[in-house]
Amino acid sequence: MQDSELDITHASILAHRGKPLATGQRAPTMPRDNGPMVQSVELLLDPGLDAAVRADWEALSARGIRALRPHHRPHITIGVASEIYPRIDKALARALAMLPIPVTLGGLLVFGTGRVVIARAVTMSPELVEAHQAVWAAMHDCPGQPRHTAPGEWTPHATLAKRVPVAECGTAIETVARRRDLHGHIIAARRWDGEEHREWLVAGTDESSGGPPITGPTS
Repeated sequence: MQDSELDITHASILAHRGKPLATGQRAPTMPRDNGPMVQSVELLLDPGLDAAVRADWEALSARGIRALRPHHRPHITIGVASEIYPRIDKALARALAMLPIPVTLGGLLVFGTGRVVIARAVTMSPELVEAHQAVWAAMHDCPGQPRHTAPGEWTPHATLAKRVPVAECGTAIETVARRRDLHGHIIAARRWDGEEHREWLVAGTDESSGGPPITGPTS
């Protein structure tokens, strides 16, 4: 996996932390960082897993590691493109109609060289394979999809820290290494527009913020 590909698995922003997103609702624009402007489909975690990932971020930050910040949202990126056409939101909702599905967060992954990404691995289950293949099919005509997101190439993960110097990897791994896997559910999926820094729910229920059940796509 190339560094340019790693950057695409970005740390997206939850503009309304503590407030649910309704289907089709777009959160307010947030300040830009200098990352690549991409669009993505991201899977959201149940409150227990969301809290566990945030605890890892806090632990890393306390050790001086460049972890994701509280205004980010723990997620698993399932699809990426330079443009995801709004007209396929309904297709994405159908592709992810099986949510919620069980998910396991396991050991640690390190991507890249020099300055690396540290992430928690996501166990590939039959349900997750089905969801990924359905999203890939829904996005088949979207431009700029990196090869590492294709079926058979995708490595699902939840990012903990980015641009970490290799010399700090030992400290980072020691800080967040676990003896046991974390079990829970993927409860929802959102669309993220990196150009406008906006998000909206396309499937599932945003329970982490106490959100209402999703009744169907609006686009």
